[in-house]
Amino acid sequence: MHKGKIRGMKKFLELKSVRDAWPQDIRTRLSNPSGEGDFIQKARLTGAESYQIQGTLHMISRFGTSPGRKERDLLRWVVLYLMQQSGSGHIRIGREDFFKDFPLWMKSSGISLDEASLTELFPSLLQENPRLFGILPSEEAPILRTEGDQSFYLLKRWRYEKRFLELLDPLVGEKGKKILTGFGESEVLESVFRELQKDSSLVLSEETLSAASMVCSRLFSVITGGPGTGKTTILSGVLRLLLTVRRQKGMEPLNIRLCAPTGRAAGRMEESLKDLLADPDLGGAFPVAPGTLHKLLGLIPGAPPRFNRNRPLPADLIVVDEASMVDLNLMYYLLDGMKPGARLLLVGDKDQLPSVEAGALLSDFLYGSGRDRYRLDGGVLSLSRVHRNSGAILEGASLIIQGKSSDFLDFLKDPRRNSETGSGRFRYFPIPGFRSFLDEASETLPLAQLKQMIPPFSCSVTSWEDHREQVEAYFQLYRDWTILVPSRKGLFGINSINRALSTYFAPREGSVFHGQPIMISRNDYERGLFNGDRGVVLEFQGSHYAFFDGRERGEFRHFPITLLGEYQTAFALTIHKSQGSEYRDVIVLLPEGAERLLSREILYTGVTRAREQVTLYTTTELAEMALSRGVRRQSGIREFMVKQE
Repeated sequence: MHKGKIRGMKKFLELKSVRDAWPQDIRTRLSNPSGEGDFIQKARLTGAESYQIQGTLHMISRFGTSPGRKERDLLRWVVLYLMQQSGSGHIRIGREDFFKDFPLWMKSSGISLDEASLTELFPSLLQENPRLFGILPSEEAPILRTEGDQSFYLLKRWRYEKRFLELLDPLVGEKGKKILTGFGESEVLESVFRELQKDSSLVLSEETLSAASMVCSRLFSVITGGPGTGKTTILSGVLRLLLTVRRQKGMEPLNIRLCAPTGRAAGRMEESLKDLLADPDLGGAFPVAPGTLHKLLGLIPGAPPRFNRNRPLPADLIVVDEASMVDLNLMYYLLDGMKPGARLLLVGDKDQLPSVEAGALLSDFLYGSGRDRYRLDGGVLSLSRVHRNSGAILEGASLIIQGKSSDFLDFLKDPRRNSETGSGRFRYFPIPGFRSFLDEASETLPLAQLKQMIPPFSCSVTSWEDHREQVEAYFQLYRDWTILVPSRKGLFGINSINRALSTYFAPREGSVFHGQPIMISRNDYERGLFNGDRGVVLEFQGSHYAFFDGRERGEFRHFPITLLGEYQTAFALTIHKSQGSEYRDVIVLLPEGAERLLSREILYTGVTRAREQVTLYTTTELAEMALSRGVRRQSGIREFMVKQE
């Protein structure tokens, strides 16, 4: 805490109104800069959140027993590190990674700790604090350690993982091999598949038949592949094939639910499958349109899910697109809400960024694929042949995910990647000054010209349909273009870039202006708006309205901007927020100051959002750093996926 803030807090505590009942623990911490007050100040330098710091102090005051000053100080840092790693998405923390990473993490707070000292003090720290560090399978301590101290869990994470694996177990391995009713004869699928192939309007490959056979024979299956490998095309073919077989046999259609982690991804799923969903012969299989997982499960903040094991979803088959974005808690609720015998099909790119919350489930499920005793053997279809993202974008993305730093740096210097006539252009520039970046970025976004052509509307918003083409023009502008960066904060964070571009394009219009791109940042169930939904602010008769895509292309919903919940300007997005989206032209910026966020997955995800052109601003040093790191989320799920002898 800054010294000025400490002095201000002390003056506050001296006020007569609080003197009789002032918070003694805060007073003690502030008047003890060599103890907890010093820890709080330095802990903030690690990037730890306030709740993690306060949680650490509370946990130690209640359960810790280390007598010595040196041991007590180390205990604070160890617990904070475990809290922060758990908050960063790790379900558990391994011993080897702890000893390697903990001293480096400590340096960010200005404290040096050599590995020898840590090795010497750590065992006694665990022994002296049995109420703080419990030993599994006991669940009587806030932090749990496995046998031999090989891994550490926060109690909450351990319980979630344990219950999750109990739900997963019946769906995988031998227990998960169950033939779908009506598909007992192996030749049934192939016969109908060959019939459907005769329809030239349908895109059906042999991989479609393989995927359909997989779904018919297993309760849990996965289709994975990078952008442009045809995941959605194969999904459409699989669903059509399964439903056609059932119809020809005179059976009731399957009850299928389509969903994704975000509203944006669900909207893209609906757009991609619109021909299938509109087919009158198959429509009965889809009682509701594709939506978010939260909507499917009836998840509302502060309330339990609507569906669970006692009141399961009526779905026979649940399909989850963009599955790499699903976290442990959400997947737990999904498995808990499935009825006995229901099937789950996950579709996603295992190389993309994992969820913001706990876990990297899609990657964990695929761990061990191809090995002996793999529980999902025969339940995974991996796609590699790319049908879009051609040219330099494909080449660059391949080098990124393989971590080939030297080859990628040579690629950035190759003039052919920037060919004016080639498809999938990959442009590269060193990071310019902030003003220069704004000038260069704004040149690729013709918003100023569009605002001249389509100025604020003089009519009432009730007449917006008379100007449908003009409204569509603004939406198309932002469907084709975006800026992606790793972080919100800093000079080149999205907050700074969005403020600057707002001033650039609307210097005298205030914080809300005609043509402003926005993104919903908190679910608004009353208006059917979800975190990640993008819209455009348009002005009608001097009032501002937020327009969002409707159910059909060219249809829009609108709300007075004053009635919206939490939203943000969206010229620039974080790379995490861009998952599930696709743009014609993407600018990816990896600036200095974002080193802790860099990884192969974050660069790969940013680059593969582009269909035709990606422009990368970074330094060769930062690019090399990103390719040298992979996002690694630790959990016990990987061990579970490979049967132990």
